[in-house]
Amino acid sequence: MAYPAAVVRFGGVVLPVLSQPLLALAVWSYHYAQLGAAAMILATSLVVWRTRVLPSWVAVAGVLGVLPLLHLWLPIVAALSSLLWFAVLGVALLVAPTVPAEDRDAAPATV
Repeated sequence: MAYPAAVVRFGGVVLPVLSQPLLALAVWSYHYAQLGAAAMILATSLVVWRTRVLPSWVAVAGVLGVLPLLHLWLPIVAALSSLLWFAVLGVALLVAPTVPAEDRDAAPATV
């Protein structure tokens, strides 16, 4: 069973009966959130690699997408790697050169 940090820290806290399913749900939510983060990181990196819409170092940073898959064994590393990847992508989007609308092709982009 999962216990919040307050229960571990202050051992005298009595949990209501209804909180146990919610604690178990929180653990599963974290599990699926890390799987979703890994899928998003790897898919975005693959698109960046194929289309070159961002610098290639953003696609290489997709290696951080493997770490959330290890969240059962390295939970803090997995969570921090997801946050680091979001920061890397944010910096890449900030420094990416913009193309004026009149210089773009009229045809829609294809992948």
